[in-house]
Amino acid sequence: MPDTTKSITKSHEKSSSSRTVVVLISKNTFGSGPEELGQLLLRNFIKNIKEASPVPVALIFVNTGVHLTTTTSPLIDDLKEMEVKGSWVLSCGTCLDYFKVKEKLLAGKPSNMTEIVSLLLTADHIVAP
Repeated sequence: MPDTTKSITKSHEKSSSSRTVVVLISKNTFGSGPEELGQLLLRNFIKNIKEASPVPVALIFVNTGVHLTTTTSPLIDDLKEMEVKGSWVLSCGTCLDYFKVKEKLLAGKPSNMTEIVSLLLTADHIVAP
């Protein structure tokens, strides 16, 4: 597995004024409350964050959040667009295995906790909706 952390660090060394932002999505809803509302809010969050400048260096999906990167997700096109704009889209491999959806991954790549922890510890700012 390539060292994403080094790649992200190198790609953002050019500008000392740019902050590295990592988005950590740990469930398939935004906030707590009615599930349908949470899903709508998360879709809106992703659609809006992809228009941010600069885009986050990484979107990390863990726990039930990994479902958003698989065949059942309405966000695949948005996540692929984030990749084109330069964001890493990473899904926890343990979570993909647990939910038996690794073969359904459509956006980004599987990752591991070592890589995830490294990205979180080196980010200037972490957004966790």
